[in-house]
Amino acid sequence: MDVKGIDEIILNARKAYHRVDDAVNKLLDTSMFADDQVFEKVQFIDFYRFNNVSMDDMMQYLEQRLPWTRPSDTGRSTNCLINQLGIYVHKKEQGYSNYAFPYSWDVRLGHKTRQGALDEINESIDKDEVHRMMREIGYTETDRHPEDEKHLVAFYTAPSRVSQADLRSHLSGLVPEYMVPSYFRHLETLPMTSNGKVDRKALPDLNIEQPAVDVPYVAPSTEIEQVLSDIWTEVLQVNQIGINDNFLDLGGNSLSAIRIIARIEDNLKLVLPVNSIFEKPSISVLGGHIEETILAMLEAHKERE
Repeated sequence: MDVKGIDEIILNARKAYHRVDDAVNKLLDTSMFADDQVFEKVQFIDFYRFNNVSMDDMMQYLEQRLPWTRPSDTGRSTNCLINQLGIYVHKKEQGYSNYAFPYSWDVRLGHKTRQGALDEINESIDKDEVHRMMREIGYTETDRHPEDEKHLVAFYTAPSRVSQADLRSHLSGLVPEYMVPSYFRHLETLPMTSNGKVDRKALPDLNIEQPAVDVPYVAPSTEIEQVLSDIWTEVLQVNQIGINDNFLDLGGNSLSAIRIIARIEDNLKLVLPVNSIFEKPSISVLGGHIEETILAMLEAHKERE
């Protein structure tokens, strides 16, 4: 690989990052970053070039070879203490840690152990300090729950009901992903106003808590399936989910997939990529994959012993 070329790309990215016209540049004096010589005074080391180096190895190198001391009072990384405020708000309003998935990549690349990443993600937050910072910067804490978000619903007419999977597949080729509805409701006719337009107020209420699915209900039969059922019920806000129900047919989207993966990490101590939910979109298939993964990990552990 071209090490020099990689370093040059990273350095240019850092220059661009510090010169973005954002809130930091508007509120603080960042004129020093306009001079390229500033970046020549700092040595940047791209550890992620080495996918077989652990975080402990990195820290040991820094401590032994460079005049550098790891900060102990500035939050998670070299950011300021307000970083804890960001973590607190993100977990409360979005339902998962904003470091969960960057850390999952650290684990995959071998930079961190799974347990080490979980320990950092689940570190204790000083709520008194967080609330003090909120008052200082004028941030008002909301009671918004991550599942209280709005959903895009589509009403359609047809001689007979069309499967949600077919409707979603058809629309995926016509509109961007974010415009594909989470729920569909079949009507014999659309209510119209006297002007010939759809009467939105006359549309029937959609029971989001129990959307229609196209497969018979099958209850969880294993411990893992029950754990997944509880997680899906909480995140998707659906009362009864069968193990063969499709994630997308239940109103699932990218954000809810992230929340499900985060809860799987919390409950099963297992790191999975987000696309696992879309590749294995039912509790039955995903549960089987998780069981196989856990058994493989146990077998590998026995072999090492």
